[in-house]
Amino acid sequence: ETATSMGPCDGSINIIADMHLANMKQNMEIQSIKELVDMLGTVYAECINMVIIIDFSWAAQLCWSMVRPLLAEATKKKFAFVSAAEARTMCKGLFDEAVFQRIC
Repeated sequence: ETATSMGPCDGSINIIADMHLANMKQNMEIQSIKELVDMLGTVYAECINMVIIIDFSWAAQLCWSMVRPLLAEATKKKFAFVSAAEARTMCKGLFDEAVFQRIC
């Protein structure tokens, strides 16, 4: 709450998560994920421009399909579950050329 009262967000955050070959069972620490979700959902919620998730597993997509209806329409539009090729196309439009070259 303190962070949100420090002033308005002066920038936007784009999050890119490449889940290709990620083993969710081995890489899932529930407490860390909960803390990240809490932080992004409260302190930085208005700063998030786009969350691009690459190669999300079918099991995780199933979970998303259950959570998605509970979200506001504006929040739903901030998430994109895409292939690597689709992510490159999206990033080309989101970032200037120098940033695009660094991340893609």
